[in-house]
Amino acid sequence: MNVSRTLVDRNVRGPLTCCAGTDTRAVPDDLQVLTQRLTQAAGSRQAVAATTVAHLAHPVDVVDAQLPVQRLELVLRSVHVASVAVRDPDDPDRVGLVTRARFTAAMSGRLGFGRAVMARKLTGELADWAPMVVDHDEPVAQVAVRAMERGDERRYDDVLVAGQQWQAAGMADLVRSLSVQLAARSLRDPLTGLASRSMLQHELARRCAAAAGTRARIAVVLLDVRGMAELNQAAGSAAGDAVLAALGARLAQCAPTGVDVARTGETSSRRWPPCP
Repeated sequence: MNVSRTLVDRNVRGPLTCCAGTDTRAVPDDLQVLTQRLTQAAGSRQAVAATTVAHLAHPVDVVDAQLPVQRLELVLRSVHVASVAVRDPDDPDRVGLVTRARFTAAMSGRLGFGRAVMARKLTGELADWAPMVVDHDEPVAQVAVRAMERGDERRYDDVLVAGQQWQAAGMADLVRSLSVQLAARSLRDPLTGLASRSMLQHELARRCAAAAGTRARIAVVLLDVRGMAELNQAAGSAAGDAVLAALGARLAQCAPTGVDVARTGETSSRRWPPCP
């Protein structure tokens, strides 16, 4: 007989999900050390979830503001170049941006004479000297939201990323990454990385449908951890979070093949696979 189980843990402020016999009560003097060790154990999973704009950025060509627009056209001739950064020789801290869309519009001109007029100008006259500039370690979600809040004229421009060398992040990449993060957040508990309640319900419904008309049975096991209330009161919610995160990582590692582990976000935790 195949047996199915799923594990889901609870809120930080209540009892916690865990394997049978686990007790989180500890000697007060050891709570700080316990919190540090548990945070380190769960840190790798949480670090992966926190994507920064550096993961999306790519090197961008930097040209001098004194470069003739006619020569800038050679740089933008490649279809792989969506924008270039512009350096002001008189002010090292000042940076501008020329996007392909801005360049094409300027070269076309209102009456089609843009190329004849702009070819004699300098890149600095064409550049946007107030582009959006962010640090390389800023979260993608924050950067994407700020970028979408820009006015219509700049909303789809690349975002410049400051660092040892200038980089740029495309608006399409930012929005796509934000969408993926939001989708993942709805399916995964942000603290433990385990499946969320909605994902648990979806998987449980799928397993029940697959088992209909057969001798297979679905088992849901609720797990609880003793001493969570005392731990939160003695060491604070950060310690409780560390325990939950480390416990979730441990349960996910030791769960047999075919077993799902999830956190409902309620005061109970569950676990399951398809079982005969």
